[in-house]
Amino acid sequence: MFMITNKHFQRTKVRIRQFTFIFIGFLLYACSGNTPGDKLLKAAASGDIEAVKKCLDQGADINYQSSGILSLEQTPLMKAAKNGHLDAVKFLIEKGANISKGNSGKENPITLAAKKNHSEIVLYLIEKGEKVNYRETNYGMTALHHAALNGNLELVKKLMAKGADMKIQNKEEETPFAVAVFYKNLGVAKYFLSKGANPNQLGRYKKPVIMHAAATTRRNRHILPPDVEAMVNLLLASGADINQQDMVGNTALIMAATKGRVGVMDFLIKKGADQSITNNQGATARSVFGSRAKK
Repeated sequence: MFMITNKHFQRTKVRIRQFTFIFIGFLLYACSGNTPGDKLLKAAASGDIEAVKKCLDQGADINYQSSGILSLEQTPLMKAAKNGHLDAVKFLIEKGANISKGNSGKENPITLAAKKNHSEIVLYLIEKGEKVNYRETNYGMTALHHAALNGNLELVKKLMAKGADMKIQNKEEETPFAVAVFYKNLGVAKYFLSKGANPNQLGRYKKPVIMHAAATTRRNRHILPPDVEAMVNLLLASGADINQQDMVGNTALIMAATKGRVGVMDFLIKKGADQSITNNQGATARSVFGSRAKK
């Protein structure tokens, strides 16, 4: 009993320390904002152009970056772009804001705007000279990756028309096409295929994209989710190999069996998945599923 109580006490102490750290950080953040630069950040974040003008008149640095324990090291332009304030973005750029200045993760205005689906701002920044293929360093995402993730087909088309490279990979070694497949964004995936995307390319974890297409969330394992069916059908119609194996020899069917996705397994078999294929451990989809059922 003492051991259990002592462990509980230790966990409680850790939680108190964590809460205290977060609370102090919040206080520091909440109490910040007294300098012209801090006020400028808040004005830009809210899109208040009059307040932005006032801060600049008071000598605030237009490229000032936030600092502190909870800081994201964002500039006023990054704040405005992230929150979708196009007029504030235009005003700041007209006043000389650096459109490419980023934070320590090398997010910058264009990637923040793309992440939040602010298409007009993304296109305006490109018009003003930002590189269409700018790649942030933390996750390696470009604006095209973010548009693909969000399922924003119109932005994808406009970025491609402006020279966006659909072959650039992020830190997960995914192209924008692979991202679209992973998130089941059918329209975007179809568009990339029409532009020459390889339906047999590898995506996240060096797995064939068809494996990601067949992957599901924690839904009823006996059903075939409509988005899975549609994406797999699209890939197969475009020449994807349903029996393509990853580095450890797994196929989409074996992966579905590993997760117990009966509905997906039945669908893949009807589409021609080979049940006799073995992975590097000598397991077939049937044996994997059988082993799982015994647990």
